[in-house]
Amino acid sequence: YADWMDETGDDLISTPLTAEAVKEANAAWGMFSSIDKNGNFIWWIDFKQIDKVAIKSTVSPTDSLRGFVWYSHFVMYHPNAQENGFVFVENVSKIGFIEMFTLCPMKLGVKLDRLTIGVLPIKMKACYVLDSPTWMDMFMSFMGMFMSKKMKKRINILKKWEDLEEIVGKECIPKKF
Repeated sequence: YADWMDETGDDLISTPLTAEAVKEANAAWGMFSSIDKNGNFIWWIDFKQIDKVAIKSTVSPTDSLRGFVWYSHFVMYHPNAQENGFVFVENVSKIGFIEMFTLCPMKLGVKLDRLTIGVLPIKMKACYVLDSPTWMDMFMSFMGMFMSKKMKKRINILKKWEDLEEIVGKECIPKKF
């Protein structure tokens, strides 16, 4: 984590990394948070809420990266995430293959993957994916061959929204989600 932060440093510190500085980027990415019925911190991303035009035209890749880093720190230092771990919930809204892989520039995608999957020092208890398209289901089945049992157990593609309501508690799901 420290090495990643150091390697990415100039993008993160040239302008102070504050909530105000990343407000536009985080609004464009449509991120929400809540606490589930078990006290876990939940990080929500809803592809229906993502402002794809802003991400491609008005929010620079550097600002998107800064927004994710700020939000990651918000999650990382939240008492519920520290004590209980966090849950990631993503509504991919049946996104198409090409749209998914062209949503953000490749260089940004690689940095975000490295941050969220590789180096972020937070215990991810589970990842729930909703409204997954067929291509993603097949891709996850293929990738499952290379994942540890522990990681496969944590990543769950849910076919019914009601299943998520039972897992986290209906009252814990953000209204916009």
